Amino acid sequence: MRVAPWVFAAAGGVLVVGVLIAAALGGAPAPSFGAGLSEADSSLVELQQTSAPAPDFSLTDQNGHHVDLTEFRGRPVVLTFNDDECTDLCTLLAQDVIAADQDLGADASKIAFVSINANPFHTAVADVRGWTRQHALGTLHNWYYGTASRAGLADIAKRYGCDIEADAATGTVSHCTTIYFIDPSGQERAIGGFGSDSANTRPFARAMAQMAADLATSTIHVAGSPLANPAGRGTALGDRAPSLTLPELSGDPSPPSQGGYRVIDFWSSTCSACRTELPALEREHVALGSAVDFIGVDVDDTASAGRSFTAAVGATFRSLRDPDGSTAGTWQVTGLPYLVIVDPQGKIVVRHPGAMTQEQLDYILRDLDVELAPAS
Repeated sequence: MRVAPWVFAAAGGVLVVGVLIAAALGGAPAPSFGAGLSEADSSLVELQQTSAPAPDFSLTDQNGHHVDLTEFRGRPVVLTFNDDECTDLCTLLAQDVIAADQDLGADASKIAFVSINANPFHTAVADVRGWTRQHALGTLHNWYYGTASRAGLADIAKRYGCDIEADAATGTVSHCTTIYFIDPSGQERAIGGFGSDSANTRPFARAMAQMAADLATSTIHVAGSPLANPAGRGTALGDRAPSLTLPELSGDPSPPSQGGYRVIDFWSSTCSACRTELPALEREHVALGSAVDFIGVDVDDTASAGRSFTAAVGATFRSLRDPDGSTAGTWQVTGLPYLVIVDPQGKIVVRHPGAMTQEQLDYILRDLDVELAPAS
């Protein structure tokens, strides 16, 4: 599945950040909009103010229960459209929802994460249940993945302004990536987008949770801190990445080419998830050739252990040694594997903790760089 770029529902497509949005609303008193978000948070989630009643819907969720919008009165709703056969971007959103619930802690039940099936070829309850379980959302009591008949789903998408294109010959589906933030009274108050930025799991998840919490009529605590604005040369999103001056381990020893994106993956031979991720990165490296630089950073291994590992998993892209983990510390790597993407200007645009599949990475890179050759 490929996800089409999401489209703002309001005219103009102008981004509005927290402090401006809060002052822009008029009329009857309403929950504060974006009060807990930094400017960087608002930009990351691509927030834009809206003000309209959210369209109702009639769906059956992954547990076979009927759900409609009126059932969520009294708590904020974060609503999206999701393809239940998706293996790339929608799966990143699933990780964001899980992380958002972790940030919400005991208050998670006060916010509803609702997703509407965007796949007209797989509309059974078993389809949304299977996708939910596959992506570890089955234990979340505030996750609702609804489906309906093909005609019913098309009608809901139309009323929300979500474009869905489905190719019956190939079974592929493209759909909007809009996030609709709906307040406890059923008013749509903002929209955002879960494009490639959603791969930045922790900050994206927190901003998504905080936006919903700001619309609640009671206090909802969200763990963590707002995303800071880029400080210059550092390791945060938007910062210019520091140099990687480490000894060579394996793969092509030539220096990175200029003018392309860099994928930097921190790994270790003792990391079981890395054994799955590195072959996926290798496949993407082979698929893209020299258009994107792939660099592995082996953390806290001996040289022999690192080389044996790359040989065992078949990783041929360039890998460097970080024998004492100091570079991983400088880059604020919180666990392994940890993937960072740097743009052609040297700016950090993605920080993704945990394993990433080839499908997820391929979507992100092609979304970032539209000049990449089409996938075969």
